[in-house]
Amino acid sequence: MTGGALGPCPGGAEVDLPDSQRQVIEMNRFDGLSFGEIARALDISEGACKLRAFRGYETLRAKLAALAPELTGSPSASPSPSLGGAA
Repeated sequence: MTGGALGPCPGGAEVDLPDSQRQVIEMNRFDGLSFGEIARALDISEGACKLRAFRGYETLRAKLAALAPELTGSPSASPSPSLGGAA
């Protein structure tokens, strides 16, 4: 299986994903199709479609974190807003 570049990333790097993952992400994010629509177009189950997207996003997050570690600080490094009411 050959990979395809999804597009430019910070620093001009290209992110290669397996075609199956890239295709699902492109159809969802750039073409605006739902996972159900993509599944029907690719003749796969909706679950398989969602799994391909999940794995693709996982790969993208890891590669982007390696390119720009300052953007992926730990959750404890930034204050989180309170979700509850007044104490």
